[in-house]
This record gives sequence, structure tokens and C-alpha cells, in this order.
Amino acid sequence: MLSAAQLRGLSARFDAPQVQAVLLVGSYARGDAGPYSDVDILRLTPSPLPEVRSHLWQDKLVNVTDADPETSEAWFTEPEQAVEVVLGLRDARVLLDREGAAEALVARARAFVWTPELQEKADRWASTQLASWSEEAHKGLAGLQSGSVGKLLNAQFGLSWGLAKTVRVQRGLLFSNDNAFLTDLQSAFAGTRWLGLLHDVYGLTGLTLPQQVRAGLNLYALTAELLKEVLQARDRPVITHTVALIRLGR
Repeated sequence: MLSAAQLRGLSARFDAPQVQAVLLVGSYARGDAGPYSDVDILRLTPSPLPEVRSHLWQDKLVNVTDADPETSEAWFTEPEQAVEVVLGLRDARVLLDREGAAEALVARARAFVWTPELQEKADRWASTQLASWSEEAHKGLAGLQSGSVGKLLNAQFGLSWGLAKTVRVQRGLLFSNDNAFLTDLQSAFAGTRWLGLLHDVYGLTGLTLPQQVRAGLNLYALTAELLKEVLQARDRPVITHTVALIRLGR
């Protein structure tokens, strides 16, 4: 925890004439910071300031993010950003608020709901993402054939992190923090084959790299089935072709 004096010091250290507000977010705002936790500072500004993002302050790593009005608006209107940001804003602590913008931002986060309009955007976004991750599926197939570790590693990344984010955005799963993303997915998909394959491709079940990639390829095909009702016409041919190749390569 940070003392009141430290919070005042943080606010003063990262204040500037252009800064409208300073908020503490992340683990120190939630109250679950550990000895190696960084301190996350969000500043509301008319435009980003020329500050290095990472700082050392009182032997603590401090990461500073600037957000102008356009940036903060996207946190509530773009689904791929909303799932990452909204829950964190609900826990934010306002350290400085010259014009009331910080209090308004936190209040908006606490009142946020996942609307039909956001769901439509999320469906389109997920379809586009699944089509784009087809490249990693192709790399996985090529890597399994050739034994190329580089191709297998690229495939393992896209078929784990990429597919996980694709699905959580489409499902509107707001994440409490980046370290809890897997726990949140485990709660949402408990007992499903999809979650089992995700564990496999992440390497949580003791598989070799080629086995992880095979699991990732199966996860791609299963994700395509999961999202079949929201796939866009422009993306469907690429996704369908990729799934067919995966099935041939099994």
C-alpha cells in the first residue's frame, strides 16, 4: 500500500501544466500490490506529454499512461479496448482532478454496460481477428511439417494469446487486470473443450512445442465453430479454408 504522503508525492511528481487529472490504477489502486508490483499512473491530458513511460520513483517502477479525450472515449466505444480498461477504471483512485474529468471517467466506468451496438462491433472485430490469425495457423502447419522452431513459436503465440483475446472480446468479458485474464477465461469456459485446448496450447499441461501447436490448430477450428454465426462474409473464405487445411493436416 502507498501512504497518503506517497500518493501526494506521486501526484506532484507526475503533474504538469497540461495535466487535467492524475489517477492511480492497477494493483495499488485495487489494494493487492505485491513487492514487485509496478505503480500505474493514468493522466488525463489534452494530448500526450513527452514523458518516458517507465520511471523509477522511491525504488518503485512507475508506468505512466497519458489519455486525451479521444483515447478515453474509445475505452467505452471500442469493444477490444473496453474489455481491457473498464474494470480497472472502476477501481481507480483519483489523486488530482482539476476540472472533474477524473471523477466523470470513473463514474462512467462504474455505470458501463455492454450494449447491442458494442456487441455488433465485437462480432465484426472477432471475425476480422480470426481471419488474421489464419497466418499463424498456416505457420503452425508448415512448422509441424518442416520442424522449424521459429514457425512453431510464431504459431504458438497467435493460436494462444491471439485466439484467447478474439473470443473474450466477442463474448464481452471485462478483465479485472492483465494477470487475471486466464482465471477469467477459466470461469467463463469452465469444463469446455475450448478451455482444455487453450491450456494445452499455453503449455500448461506438459506438452511439447509441436503438441502445443497441434492443440492450437484444433483450437482455431473450434473457435471458428464457436463464432460461425458472427463471421463476416469477407472473412469467411479465409477462415473456412484454414479450417479445412487444419483438418487435412491432422
